[in-house]
Amino acid sequence: MNQDWNSFFSTISQSASAMIAIIGAFIISKLIGENEKKEILQGQIDDLKIIFDDVLLRISHRDFHWLDKKEIDKNDDLENSVKAGDFNRLSDDHKLKKLFEIIPNLYRTDACLPALKKLIIDLSSNNYGYNGDISRMLKPSPRINEENDKVKNLKVETYTLINKFKKTKNDCKVAKKNMTQIKNIIYLLIVGFFIAVIYPLHFMPLSENEKPIIEFSFNAFENSVFSFKGIFIIILSLVFVSIFGYFIYFINQIENSYDNFYNELSDKYLKLESYSPYFK
Repeated sequence: MNQDWNSFFSTISQSASAMIAIIGAFIISKLIGENEKKEILQGQIDDLKIIFDDVLLRISHRDFHWLDKKEIDKNDDLENSVKAGDFNRLSDDHKLKKLFEIIPNLYRTDACLPALKKLIIDLSSNNYGYNGDISRMLKPSPRINEENDKVKNLKVETYTLINKFKKTKNDCKVAKKNMTQIKNIIYLLIVGFFIAVIYPLHFMPLSENEKPIIEFSFNAFENSVFSFKGIFIIILSLVFVSIFGYFIYFINQIENSYDNFYNELSDKYLKLESYSPYFK
């Protein structure tokens, strides 16, 4: 029975080429989508940075020192504790520690200790209300509640913005991982191309009933390379490798962009105290 090895190797080569072409088309489509995704992430990061600058500006307009002083001045529990002598003979550090235990919602600014000492002096006066600080006898200004509400809203905005930055940073990490997987597929395609396409082609053409012979010698390699068939196969290989080499280069560029995005989103954007030292 005659066996046509040319048809056998030709079928293998054509089938492998068709499969590689299909996967290559999928990779091209995927890379186009990833490039668009990269541009979208860049836009998201730029938008978040604009919001970040806006939040920082509005936080800078809040007077945390004034809020601490007013909170210390109007707190009834603190007043009772001072009158009971709980702060007598305490060091400054212990006074602050006890103050924060009584009023845990203070922003703990540098104004806390002076305001506390002033309150202790005022309440120690025998004629409190006359020689003391008469401002404590007045009804607290509505501005205090208004300012506290603004600070609370800013703190909520800050938490939300931090979560958005974290999500975007994680998206960059996931996107880069996807690109690495695509690059691994390309490496496999290159290996598969030489095994399933180039290697079968180098046997052809064969005479009828001629069996293919696998030779591992320099003479066989030289005769194969420096022939018309060998030159054609080399050109085909270079074209294929160049195309997929460009894909790898393109993937590396996108990966570098994702790395830059990831490193760009530093602790400056992710930590609460970066927005204000009083947000702890």
